[in-house]
Amino acid sequence: MRLTAFILFASIASADVQPAEVLEKMAQTYKSLKSIQISAHRRDEIIGPGMNTLVETEYDFAEKGGGKYRVNVKSSDAAVLVVSDGSDTWKALPRSKQWLKQTAAASAPDDDEEERGQDTRSAAKSFLLARYTVMKNAAASAELLKEEAYKLGKSKVPCYVIRVRTADSQHDLWIDKERYLVLQHLQSGRTKLNESRGEVKISLKVKQLDVNADLPEALFRLEPEKGWKEAEMLVLPGEERLQLTGQRAANFTLKTLDGDQVALDALNGKVVVLDFWASWCGPCRREMPALQKLKSEFAGKVAFLGINDEEPSTIKSFLKKNPFDMTVLLDGNRAVHRRYGIRAIPTLFIIDGSGVIREHFIGSKSESSLRSAIEGVVNAK
Repeated sequence: MRLTAFILFASIASADVQPAEVLEKMAQTYKSLKSIQISAHRRDEIIGPGMNTLVETEYDFAEKGGGKYRVNVKSSDAAVLVVSDGSDTWKALPRSKQWLKQTAAASAPDDDEEERGQDTRSAAKSFLLARYTVMKNAAASAELLKEEAYKLGKSKVPCYVIRVRTADSQHDLWIDKERYLVLQHLQSGRTKLNESRGEVKISLKVKQLDVNADLPEALFRLEPEKGWKEAEMLVLPGEERLQLTGQRAANFTLKTLDGDQVALDALNGKVVVLDFWASWCGPCRREMPALQKLKSEFAGKVAFLGINDEEPSTIKSFLKKNPFDMTVLLDGNRAVHRRYGIRAIPTLFIIDGSGVIREHFIGSKSESSLRSAIEGVVNAK
């Protein structure tokens, strides 16, 4: 009799819960976080005609005010560690025992987020936290499925289980009834796979979660492990299209069309414009007259180098029809392209006299924009 009464009471209590209000409280909770430390497991499964792909990822993420954060992401494909104390940032690839320390630098104001892409920190934060601030926008579709305890460490945390539908997917959220934090998230939907359609299933299960705690400063500094090697440049998986501003330009030696060798570090003390281009690239061709003009304007002050991965005969044929006297360096095996994370051309770097990348442009830029950027680096010498 008492059990029956309890079940009836629980049912009534559930009926009084407004999913939209829960989502609103959840959004406000994530927006007002002062600090967070979270460990979670992600499982991605893609199912389609003739394929079944499964990827599992472990996240350890911590962040607090002052631009301090620590992100450790591990999967079967890669392990990435990024740490910042708000002034210096350390990047590391633990499996290859490589690390890099750099001074944090702001991105150029005219570079939009789509062009820059997401770095490791923003990608992790988006998946673990940021998306829950906007989930309330789908509140009209929200429904309370049940109330259920979620096992977090050694504790069982009472949760609302709320289903939210968006244009292309369905989300089931286990939301802590006291703190309004998501402890489990099951997502499913359809996705395009080449010429067919497939199904994607993504799950997030939180293993540890602390918010608004006084996180220790030591958490936001990196002490490289014994045997790790400091790299000249480090492009992390997934960050190939990100800005490299503030990093030291990796040295290389390449041959010109005449067979002469050019080493980047031999140009120390001089500003260098490094342009990755190809003859088939329309934006590259449209940018060439501006670079040609700027090369003349900054003669004696700036070295202009073009890096191309095409066959020498193809380049020579192009230059006969399109006079362009920038020194062209041959990167037939694309080793330098890979080292600089080139995934789109033209990509242009402006390197100062001490060998540090001061500007990084992806895509063609106007003559005035390039002139202003080069002048800024030259005048800052």
